[in-house]
Amino acid sequence: MNKSYLIILLTILFTGCYSGVKDSERLNSERMKDFELSTKGQIVVDNNAEIKIDPSQLDLNKAKTSKTFRKRRYLELKTPNDVLIGGVSKIKTNDDLILILDERISKAAYLFNSLGEYLFTVGSKGGGPGEHDDPIAIELTDSRIILVDRQFTVHEYSLQNQFISKQDIPFFSHSVFAFSNNSLAFSNNTTGYEDLSYQIILIDGQEISLRALKNKGGAISRYTSQQLSNNQEIHGDSFLFTEPWGTNIYQMSSSTIQSRYNIISDNPIDESLLNDDNRLAIEQYSRTFLYNWPILESETLTMMRVLHRNKLMTVFHNKQTNEIKAYNGISDDILYGGIMDFPVYVNKNDYYIPLNVEQMYAAKQEIAAIKDEKLLSELKEARPEVFSLFDKITEFSNPILMICEIY
Repeated sequence: MNKSYLIILLTILFTGCYSGVKDSERLNSERMKDFELSTKGQIVVDNNAEIKIDPSQLDLNKAKTSKTFRKRRYLELKTPNDVLIGGVSKIKTNDDLILILDERISKAAYLFNSLGEYLFTVGSKGGGPGEHDDPIAIELTDSRIILVDRQFTVHEYSLQNQFISKQDIPFFSHSVFAFSNNSLAFSNNTTGYEDLSYQIILIDGQEISLRALKNKGGAISRYTSQQLSNNQEIHGDSFLFTEPWGTNIYQMSSSTIQSRYNIISDNPIDESLLNDDNRLAIEQYSRTFLYNWPILESETLTMMRVLHRNKLMTVFHNKQTNEIKAYNGISDDILYGGIMDFPVYVNKNDYYIPLNVEQMYAAKQEIAAIKDEKLLSELKEARPEVFSLFDKITEFSNPILMICEIY
């Protein structure tokens, strides 16, 4: 009886797996029907100028907020009463505008001017023209806003929030970059369809014009694709990215790939692990690889996340002095836990850190209960920044961005 039950169970499992693969192939084929595949081959990766970093040689410290994040200023994102933003997942800016994505609560994108004043919520929710559902990637150019949602769809809007176009894409992407010629680059983790099993895919109209860095291992498709990072002042018409569980940081234009950094490792994620979901889930933390976090580069610094033998470190390379520093966390000595993590975006030399306003509101409530006037006076004198922010923070406050330089 037990043997019969086991046979039935295995039959169901194998049938389900087979059906899932077939369904994936069928759906990918349907999505591909409107696209034309270019005959272009792989781009050759140039690694002649890459900088090598050995995480085993780095001393870990806590990053002290007051000493690490300099020239701090704070930007409150102001919205009408009926627009409440739950958090900042991604940021894109230029000199005049700030585009943010809230994946946490509102699942919407918002455009602000450089003073943090609300301009509009991009498009609206739904399935028709000018409507989208659950955006996961954003891009801001001089003339348009681009949203990618979980429905394999790219939406374009003008900077006046006018709907321009809607286009289905045949793969899942967590990040998008717009080249100056209007072609779009996507990071991709699809492995179920051979023609799309590449890390970077460029689309020009209805043509898939380029695929670069072939995916290795079936486990990749179960994880989020990497983010494409751009600081226009530094990278121009190109972006930085890293492969999932990889050890190289690449800079890619529409025709070249250059390896900028290489993380030295005697225990990298190998291809056998990428083909074994269970082993990968268990063993990845004891290996060394670049963690899924934006690669942020200013004129003076490059910031990356590295997981090295169960230690998650934030690494900064000073491009002027060639000094490398590594931090295993932040000691927030000025904002009572408002800074929970390292920056998520950089523009020119300005790094952007979304503050945890819920944590700061809780601290505000605790301090409001203090009756000792002498103690209150000492706290205000010790941390004037946080008390000026307390005046702006309520239970339903919008996010506040800390904008700073890093030393």
